[in-house]
Amino acid sequence: MGLLRIAIFMTFAICTASTPLAVADVTMQQNVTVSAAGALSMMGSKGTVTTAISEGRGRTENRMESTSSLMRKFAKNLNTATIVLLQEERMLNLLTEKKQYSEVTFEQMRAQVEKSMEQVEGMQEQGALPVSEDDCQWSEPELDVKKTGEKQKFAGIKAQQTIISVTQTCTVPDSGKTCDVTWNMEYWNAKRMPGKKEALAFQTGLAKALGGDEALGLAQV
Repeated sequence: MGLLRIAIFMTFAICTASTPLAVADVTMQQNVTVSAAGALSMMGSKGTVTTAISEGRGRTENRMESTSSLMRKFAKNLNTATIVLLQEERMLNLLTEKKQYSEVTFEQMRAQVEKSMEQVEGMQEQGALPVSEDDCQWSEPELDVKKTGEKQKFAGIKAQQTIISVTQTCTVPDSGKTCDVTWNMEYWNAKRMPGKKEALAFQTGLAKALGGDEALGLAQV
């Protein structure tokens, strides 16, 4: 019986907030590390994400660097900036180094998100599995949420570790081959954090505008 396990580990450091900073009501910074094994190793990256929020406006700057030597040959960095205008239901995507930008409406983004999800599912089926998709029988996703009890301080704020794992198994009845796909996400959660209320209100508003009730639920996890 063949077995393939693919795991992607995403670590998010606790958000830190300050009030005020320049024209922003709240400024958050995240340290992000994405690592993967096997065929998905080229997706590895690390960097920081800084978000400034003021009422219904938000600006996010992503400074990411690929940890894959192959990907670094094709792209020097993954630095971008995004301005979100909730009331106007539009978003500006900035390429700061090239001094270029593009504009997209929330309606266009909803269509893009749906299309991207379909494409990602197709790529996983074709490139990541050692079995034919036509013969594959998928199990129901298994969700495991584990509070490890591990505690750390980030910017003086106490946080506890939570690991969320989602696993699905593909089985080929004729050959008995199986393929397990596992996504592991590591979160550090704090009960009290300066600016949390304002940040959650903005993120919830954006999620609801882009994806309705389903995306709203994800934003509140």
